[in-house]
Amino acid sequence: MKTVSFNIDIDPLLCYCSIHGIKDVLDDKDDPVVSLSIPRFLKIFEKYGVKATFFVTASGLTEKDFGILEKVVKDGHEIANHSYSHNYKFSLMTKDEIEEDIKKNHQIIKNRLGVECKGFRSPGYNSSNSVVKALQDLQYDYDSSLFPSFLYNASKWLIIKKKKMSGLHSSSTINSFRDSFSSTKPAFIESYITDSLDKGNLIEFPITTVFPFIGLPLIGTALTSFPQLLVKTMLYLSSFKDFVNIEFHAIDLCELGDSDMFKAIEKMQFDLKIPLLQKEKRISQVIEYYLEKGFCVKTLSEVASAKKGEV
Repeated sequence: MKTVSFNIDIDPLLCYCSIHGIKDVLDDKDDPVVSLSIPRFLKIFEKYGVKATFFVTASGLTEKDFGILEKVVKDGHEIANHSYSHNYKFSLMTKDEIEEDIKKNHQIIKNRLGVECKGFRSPGYNSSNSVVKALQDLQYDYDSSLFPSFLYNASKWLIIKKKKMSGLHSSSTINSFRDSFSSTKPAFIESYITDSLDKGNLIEFPITTVFPFIGLPLIGTALTSFPQLLVKTMLYLSSFKDFVNIEFHAIDLCELGDSDMFKAIEKMQFDLKIPLLQKEKRISQVIEYYLEKGFCVKTLSEVASAKKGEV
């Protein structure tokens, strides 16, 4: 049966400030992203009776934030590991540093939410042999860091260079352009996320992209901001795949008027100007499309268990 997974990266506002070279935005105020967006995602998922995977970065989360994440768990969604530090140079750290970071995030999530993470996504979609090795040693079931999109990586490279010319330092980095041209199919991996093995203990779930070479990504920014006709075409092309992995970010269900703190990244984060109602409608349409096409909606952990059972 064809399967689709919806997953949400809970990146704090500080991450976006870091990407754009902006400092001292929060000023000890609570980050608005989690408290505003996650309940909105939960409401949509509840409407359609589907379960999703939430990739959590525990660093900086408040008691209120963990209370919201408790609701995520109570509603039957999966919690996965998105690193503790969310360091965009995560893949360049030593294997011991990487493992310690993953373990720290894992333990906090276990202590606060009572769940064991089975999956991981690296900050900025960058991975390395050391990241894969750490996940294997920690006995994780899957990784979902591969983003086979030349369009995305080329755009990110241009933004990094543009900011440098403007005197701003972006923390974002590109580990390897070769990932842009990798397969979009799930596969067992041994030493790197682009491996493709028939069996193993660790599975890579690439984020789904369409159109060869270009790699238009099925991520929240594209699905909520691209022209409707283009989004429909992307969904249509993805419907021929056996597995579709759609990634959202928590900020995808935030709008500029939600918080004064968003004004600091207003010029760089154009999608904040898109009305919330339009975003909610687009995301609902995406879910409806796959349900109407007969796709089974599963968390990434459920898909990993099923794939391992096939071997």
